[in-house]
Amino acid sequence: MNTSPITPPTDTELLLYLLKEELKMNRFFTDLHALGLENNSHYQLELSPLILTYLGYDLSDPVIDLYVQLLDKHTQALTSDRQSIVREAALLYTELVQFKSLWLV
Repeated sequence: MNTSPITPPTDTELLLYLLKEELKMNRFFTDLHALGLENNSHYQLELSPLILTYLGYDLSDPVIDLYVQLLDKHTQALTSDRQSIVREAALLYTELVQFKSLWLV
């Protein structure tokens, strides 16, 4: 039995994980849409409120619009390369942090 304690992730690690999952899910539903399948499911996971709140954003319409634009941009940049998801999540995180500093000005 392994009794070593589990180290909780840092805030950045947690956000990067959530962003990777958000990107994968967005890519999945984008691909379904491209095949002509609409997603009208109320069961689709919605991580944006958690991610944005964790980053200190309010959940106003302009913030949500910015998030959706950035998410779509990084979803489109995904490739079949395994590191693509890691790279795009990191870039998305960086942009969200940078916009946050501009948002407060």
